[in-house]
Amino acid sequence: AVPDEGWKFVEWSSPWKESYTESTFNTPVTMVDLEFQATFKRNIFRVTIEQSTGGTITIDEPEGLDLNAVSAGTEITFLATADAENGYEVASGDAWTNATAMGNYIYAQTTVTSDTTISCAFTLKQYEVRFSAAASSSLAPVPDGTRRVPMAFGGGHVTCQAIPTSGDPVTINNGDYVDHGTLLRFTADVDAPGLTFDYWSNGATSGKTQELVLTEDINLVAYFKEQQSFTLTMQDDGNGVVTIFNGTPGEEVYYADPIPVPEGTELYLTAHPNSGYEFDHWDNYTAPVWDEENEEWIPMTMTGNLTVKAYFRPKGPQPELAEGELPGLFTVG
Repeated sequence: AVPDEGWKFVEWSSPWKESYTESTFNTPVTMVDLEFQATFKRNIFRVTIEQSTGGTITIDEPEGLDLNAVSAGTEITFLATADAENGYEVASGDAWTNATAMGNYIYAQTTVTSDTTISCAFTLKQYEVRFSAAASSSLAPVPDGTRRVPMAFGGGHVTCQAIPTSGDPVTINNGDYVDHGTLLRFTADVDAPGLTFDYWSNGATSGKTQELVLTEDINLVAYFKEQQSFTLTMQDDGNGVVTIFNGTPGEEVYYADPIPVPEGTELYLTAHPNSGYEFDHWDNYTAPVWDEENEEWIPMTMTGNLTVKAYFRPKGPQPELAEGELPGLFTVG
């Protein structure tokens, strides 16, 4: 009995004779028909590794194994490695035995007894998202020891949305588990009068809306404080005037100078030159000082006392001035 490549001989068998385990044997010819069956068994198998998104599967032992010709009984050790940098973890291994989890890795063994496919599922990690509002320590008590406004819920509330690359934002509830790498947008809104947003627990103070990419469990707290009042002083060089609008250009509400403005108020400043002049620049205001697109509105948010001065220049070509010379018309006394 001659086995094909990848097979081995097992035994001879006959209805009238006991089995023979040698591939070659002699038997006498008798007065009856002879019938023998040769049994073969595969000795070499193919092992296929199915890679999937989120990680890789590699052979740890034995080294240099030809996966297209693996001898029966070969014990193979596999290593599944999750793409932890992009937030994946090992979810499960199919047809794996003696598996040992080690963080983002799994070692496992299998004994080859047939054609075998090795696969492993990887999933994105999920993190708990928690958010809340709290009173800031900067809230000052009134003389009788009570606060000016109720602070049962910190003076405001926080909402959270997941921002997909396409489509509408998705509302995230407090305590939800969200996939690694999700862009989250947190918004803090005031509930009680006389309060304003102060800062986030992660140190961000840029505004009541904050966006971040989720890479770990998060517990974000928005702090609110009692609203202060600041003074805005407007000045000009005498060649024009300044108008101040509250929130939306076109809704003029401030006339007095200096102007008491509640903290956090968004204002728009515009400079109106006198006849024969045009706007030149703002002084003592740094970001942004001028909207280049429409050359008019200057948005600003009050975070402290501020003095801003508008400068104007005569229209038309300007003369070249020597050091110490001043432009424009003036009187010398």
